[in-house]
Amino acid sequence: MRRTTFCFWLGLVSFCLTRAEPSAAQVAIQSPVGGVIIRGQVYGPDGLPLRRQIRLEVREQSPRSRPEYIYTDTLGRFEFQGRTQVVQIIRVESDDASYAETVVDFIPSGISPFVHVYLRRLEKPATTRPEHSITSAAALTPVPRGARREFERGVELVRKNRPGEARVRFEAAIQQFPDYVEARNELAVLLLRESQLEAAEVHLRRAVEIDPTAANVLLNLGLCLVRKGQPDEAARFLDRAVQLQPRNAQAQLLYGVALLLEGREDQAEPVLLRSYELGGKQVSEAQFHLARIYLKRNDAARAARALETYLQDTPNAPNAAQLQEVLRQLQQAAKTPQSEAPQF
Repeated sequence: MRRTTFCFWLGLVSFCLTRAEPSAAQVAIQSPVGGVIIRGQVYGPDGLPLRRQIRLEVREQSPRSRPEYIYTDTLGRFEFQGRTQVVQIIRVESDDASYAETVVDFIPSGISPFVHVYLRRLEKPATTRPEHSITSAAALTPVPRGARREFERGVELVRKNRPGEARVRFEAAIQQFPDYVEARNELAVLLLRESQLEAAEVHLRRAVEIDPTAANVLLNLGLCLVRKGQPDEAARFLDRAVQLQPRNAQAQLLYGVALLLEGREDQAEPVLLRSYELGGKQVSEAQFHLARIYLKRNDAARAARALETYLQDTPNAPNAAQLQEVLRQLQQAAKTPQSEAPQF
C-alpha cells in the first residue's frame, strides 16, 4: 500500500498574514465542512505505481453531479476533497497506448480515506507515446524491497496515529535507499507537524533534487519555507508546482498566499482568482485574501464582495461573527466612499 502526502495547512494563513501556525489536521490538510481529503494511487497494468502524470475525472454518483478534473503527480499519486457516505466515482480515460478506460467506485471511510486505481491493459496496445515529464535517473531507480517494506510500515503507523514509530520506519527506509523520494516526503511531513522546519527542509530539498517533478514535494517545501518566513524562496518552488499541476486549486492558493506575503499583491490576485475558479468553496480562503488585497487598494466594494463570498462558503468560520460586522462596514463604506473602510 502506498500513499503520498501533501502537507497543506490552510490554517497557516487563513486569518493572519504574519503568523504561521500549523493546524492539527491529519497530515496537515484541513477537511472541508462535511467532507474529507481523499488520497489515492494509480497503478499501471503491470501492478506498479504509474510513474507519469495523468488526468482523472472525479464525481459523485448522482446524475446532477458535475465532474471535477484533477491531475496525478509524476508518481501517479493524487488527492481531492469529497464527502463521506457518498459514492465517489473516479474515471481514467484510455491513453490509446497501454491502458484502457478505467472506472472506480468507492465510498470514503475513516479519517484519511485512500483509494487504489488499477488500470487495465489494452487488448491490442497501440504504439506507446513518448513521455514528456522530466524525472531524474535516481527517481527511476527501483526501490529495494527492504526499503519499500519499511516505508509501507511507516505509512500504516501514520494511519494508526503513531507518528514516532512511523518516523523511525521512514528513516530506516531512507538509510537503505537514500534516493527514496516518497519516504523523504513522508518524513518531512511528520517533521513539519512537529515544527522541526530545518530538518524537514533538508529532506524536501533533497527529494526535489532527486525528482524535480514531484509536485507534492514542491508544495511541501513551499509551505515549509513560508512557515520559516521565506515567502520569496517559497514562491519559486510553488511556481514550479503550479506549472506541473495547473488545475490544483490548493496549490494555486498556497502560491497566491506566498506572493501576497512577499508583498506582490498584483501577482497574487490572478493566482488567487484562479484558485477559486478551480476549487470554489473548497478553497474559500482565496476570497478572504482577495478581500485583503482589495482593501489595501481602498476598493471597499470589491473587498465586500470577496468577503461576502468567503462567509457564504464558510459560514462556520471561527470568527464569522466578527467578519460579518466587518462586511457590514465594508458595504457601508462602498455606499459612502468618503467613509473609512474597516481593517481586518
